[in-house]
Amino acid sequence: MSHYIWYAPQNEVLMINIVIPTLSRFALLMQTIGSIQRSIYPSFRISIVVDGDDLKYRDRIADVILREKNVELYTNHKRIGWGRSINSVMMQTDDDYYFSASDDLTFQPATLTYAFSEHCKIFPDGDGVVGINQGNMRHFCPGAFVLADRKWINRFPDRQMYFPMYKHFCVDSELWHYALSEKRFHLCKTATVTHNRPHDDCHKLAQRTLKRDRVLWWFKKGNPKLYWGNFNDLDFWKAKIKKAQAEGIDKQYNKGRRFLSMGGIT
Repeated sequence: MSHYIWYAPQNEVLMINIVIPTLSRFALLMQTIGSIQRSIYPSFRISIVVDGDDLKYRDRIADVILREKNVELYTNHKRIGWGRSINSVMMQTDDDYYFSASDDLTFQPATLTYAFSEHCKIFPDGDGVVGINQGNMRHFCPGAFVLADRKWINRFPDRQMYFPMYKHFCVDSELWHYALSEKRFHLCKTATVTHNRPHDDCHKLAQRTLKRDRVLWWFKKGNPKLYWGNFNDLDFWKAKIKKAQAEGIDKQYNKGRRFLSMGGIT
């Protein structure tokens, strides 16, 4: 164990809160929890967020996790999306570190240990984000699953690390680009998860918001002054997306795609 936590300050092991939003993926969620419970990192807890009012799903999870001492259950009264679900836990708790996860991951026993050790090594001042390697994916967003510390999270309004206006997509991309612009991002290649990504009903539900979320992100990308963490005026973005919806999201999306094909920053 000492090999893995060599870079921890005074060999200290700090609490990691692993936040997992979920919706109708019981078998995958149980697999995810099981893989985390096999972790060799000694100090963690798991926060499950049922994203929506599916009481049967919530109760089914509750029946299982009541036997787990380090698992807590949260419920959103309506579906608010992956990023906002993680924000909600950060707003209600105050742990040393947070690991943004999903309900379709398989952790390796050393995933948390490698990520924590790397964070302590790269960000000894405790202010940064470590991205997690998706070993089974040829292409992935390095900011999709991350380990972030308290100091970093406190940069954001009400400890909402993710821009709260995305429905599902691009929330990880904006965090990644903002952290890069601040020179506070590092991808840990040894901290690995398997991202299973089934094309199920949850996937189909998320796809409905793809165009809207990408249009919103394309307003920002390439201009760090507009990234969440630098520019935090939600009313401005509400007006922006309302205008885009009035003009037609499909029209705005296709315009952005054309700009991308011509080499524009999108």
